[in-house]
Amino acid sequence: MTEPVLQRPQTLWKNLREAGHVSGDYPVQDAPSVWYIKLLLASSGWLAAVFLLGFFALGLEDLLRNETVALIIGMLLLVGAWLLLRAQALNVFASHLALAMSLAGQALMLWPLVEWLGEGSSRFWLALFVLQAALAWIMPDFLHRVFSAAVAAIALAMFLWTQRWYPLPVPLLLFVASWLWLHEFAYPRQLQRIVPIAYGITLGLLLARSFWAFGMNFWTADSSGMDDTTRLPFWLGNVLLTLVIVFVVWRLLQRHGLTWTDRRWQAAMIAALLLGVLSQEVSGISIGMTLLILGFAARNRVLMGIAVAALLYFISSYYYYLGATLLVKSTILVSVGVVCLLLRWVVLRWLQQGVADA
Repeated sequence: MTEPVLQRPQTLWKNLREAGHVSGDYPVQDAPSVWYIKLLLASSGWLAAVFLLGFFALGLEDLLRNETVALIIGMLLLVGAWLLLRAQALNVFASHLALAMSLAGQALMLWPLVEWLGEGSSRFWLALFVLQAALAWIMPDFLHRVFSAAVAAIALAMFLWTQRWYPLPVPLLLFVASWLWLHEFAYPRQLQRIVPIAYGITLGLLLARSFWAFGMNFWTADSSGMDDTTRLPFWLGNVLLTLVIVFVVWRLLQRHGLTWTDRRWQAAMIAALLLGVLSQEVSGISIGMTLLILGFAARNRVLMGIAVAALLYFISSYYYYLGATLLVKSTILVSVGVVCLLLRWVVLRWLQQGVADA
């Protein structure tokens, strides 16, 4: 009877020890905590943070009215959260307590920024972007990095919108997210940073696209930079989205060693270009398809799920968009679906013909 390929951990350790690759006994691992224990510890951490924030709000109420004092205390809370997250034996309670402390510190720092820079001003959004980008890189916690990266992406989009560069934020965020997912394993030492930051920018991208679809004026109190004029033509955004999806497909083909003379390379590039052109009216389709391609290439089911949810959301939100008649929107969506199906059939026939010729 042959030994199975997937051996038991103890057997594998024994074989490695006999081969001289490892030494000592098999390391005994602690059993992971069940989900309800983790939920209880996480809830306890947030409850402790609420009492801590209440202490600052009640005991230091007079001091917190001073912007400088609030800024200093907020920075101290961020430093305390960073030190707590760096602890080696960090449990669920401590990690969520540190996250809540960090959020409280950010809230205390946000008020002085609003008072000094102006609520909704371009300087405020730029300062918020710098703060959250630094926290996303520094804080050694997955959930914290996802949150900070998402807020940083939204703050960057709002800064560009206040500069009247309306078509630029969504393609820029999609390109940054795509670059991170394409280079997920290119920098092993930074893997713990790249993955949560990529998730955060992806979520921030989808939120920014939603803000753009439903209007941004409600999101900022400074309407001076949100007028009808723009420094860039609106069609540039759709062109940049098309270039991003073409770039992603090109990089994936390059990763697999395909050149422009290969039929698969030609078929994939034509399909990507046509997909970008077809989704000009509904730019969310190109965003969702780009994320779906990246998730499929990396075998990342979470990213694929986010992409599918984004596609459903963008298609449904466009269907209820009031800027066009229902007949026009239905015709556009049906046309895009039919052309995509025909494109798939043509590409498969082309590839099969290429294999038969070879």
